[in-house]
Amino acid sequence: MVRAIEREQLIQNMFTKLFPTMKTLFKAFGNVFSSSNISRLNFSLLNHINNCSNTMSYYSEIMQLPRSNLTLIADKLIKKGLVERHDDSSDRRVVILKITPQGESYLQEIKLLIRNEFAKKMSTVSDEDISRFNQLIEEMEIIIRKIYDADQGEV
Repeated sequence: MVRAIEREQLIQNMFTKLFPTMKTLFKAFGNVFSSSNISRLNFSLLNHINNCSNTMSYYSEIMQLPRSNLTLIADKLIKKGLVERHDDSSDRRVVILKITPQGESYLQEIKLLIRNEFAKKMSTVSDEDISRFNQLIEEMEIIIRKIYDADQGEV
C-alpha cells in the first residue's frame, strides 16, 4: 500500500515535474503552430471537434475553458472555414460544432508537421528510451483514466 508520504510526493511531482515537462514538450512544437498560423488552443479544439462533433458546453468542459473563451476560439476557426456552427434541432440554444472538409485537411497537415518535428527531435533518443517512453505514456493513460473515471463516479 502506498504511504501518505508517497501520495504527497506524487502531488508535488505533478506540480514540479510533470506539468513543467508537458509545457516544455508543447513548446517544442511552438514553431509548428506559429508557422501554421494556429494556436495550440485552436489546434486542440479543432482536434477535439474532429474526434466527435459535439456541443460548445462539452468542449468547454473537456478543455477546461470558460464558454466565453471557447466561443472566441471557435469563432476564429469558423472565420477560417475550418469549423461550422450548427443549432441543435431539439434545442436551438445548444450550439454544435462540426469540422469542415477544409478543417479536416488542415488538421491533417498540422498533425503531419507535428509528427515530422517530433520524429526529428526523437532521432537523438535511443531505441530503449523510446520504448520506455511509450510504455510510460500507456501506463500514465491508464492511471489518469482511473482518476478521471473515479471523479465521474464510474468506479
